Amino acid sequence: MIEDVFPDQGPLGGLASVLGSIDAPRVIVLGIDMPAVTVSGLRQLLEACEGERGLVPRLNGRWEPLLAIYPRRLAELARTRLTQGERSLQGFVEAGIAMGAIDSWAVAPEATGWFVNLNRP
Repeated sequence: MIEDVFPDQGPLGGLASVLGSIDAPRVIVLGIDMPAVTVSGLRQLLEACEGERGLVPRLNGRWEPLLAIYPRRLAELARTRLTQGERSLQGFVEAGIAMGAIDSWAVAPEATGWFVNLNRP
């Protein structure tokens, strides 16, 4: 278990904590409220990832940052954004892409069901 270095800062706070703690070059993130993601889907995501860059799916014009791969080297970016009051994962992904640390992954039509979010009443 990795405790949040930035408590109460949402998903980016958790991601910053994980990226700052890992030894591996990348980490795969999967939101607990996305039960339709399959092992095959995770494998596809991993296989599409090149080198030590991250990979974030894009669906309907928005990033899907909670089914993604992030490189450890973005730990400092995450910390900086949080200290500046920027908690948006959408903005974090955009900044990571601008740095050349994250690639975009177009979601295939048959994979759109993976992104059903059950975090609703």
